[in-house]
Amino acid sequence: GTQYFYADEAGLEQLQSVLKLSAIPKGENVVVTLLKDSGLLRDTEEPAPGAVCTSPIQTYLDLANAGERGREAADHLRRERLIWPK
Repeated sequence: GTQYFYADEAGLEQLQSVLKLSAIPKGENVVVTLLKDSGLLRDTEEPAPGAVCTSPIQTYLDLANAGERGREAADHLRRERLIWPK
């Protein structure tokens, strides 16, 4: 599957270097969204050392907009992690 990243300019350079990324017109397996505002990264989580992820809410929103399989993953995430007390 495709891997999705958010990055600033410095993070993009690191990803390109470490993962040896190159731009292609189609058939990508890595998508990097260059952030104009770092606000998206204010509520990140670090489930394992060095693995920084968007918050469950942002991840849910991203998955919900990613198409059919993304919708399934979003629904699973909502059931497992996004439970509000009644």
